[in-house]
Amino acid sequence: MLKTALLSLLLALSCSVVAETLDGLWRLEDKPVWITIASDTGLVSYSKDDPDAQGKTLLRNLRVTNVGNRWQGQIYVKQLKAYTDADIILTSSDSMDINVKVGFMRRTVTWQRSTETPTLREE
Repeated sequence: MLKTALLSLLLALSCSVVAETLDGLWRLEDKPVWITIASDTGLVSYSKDDPDAQGKTLLRNLRVTNVGNRWQGQIYVKQLKAYTDADIILTSSDSMDINVKVGFMRRTVTWQRSTETPTLREE
């Protein structure tokens, strides 16, 4: 009976760790760029410096790993004009780091959850 109760408690705790999700609206920490993640894809919602990027796929093939709050997928790297592998870590419910390695170079960008996206103005 005690083993069953402990197993149930462990299962409930492990499910709460996996319950975190990337789905939602995110803002790049140091630039005016927003993305919307739904399911396994992240689309650009707004980019002040590149309005043509709106609606384009930035993240794709997102899948949760066996390590809590970590995902793997691919991110579009504009300089390479190609997708490259990315590791995503949900550092808190409102912050995620995307780690990308290209050759010997490694870069981490931080995104913050957001509640609204700016709109592109017609000029």
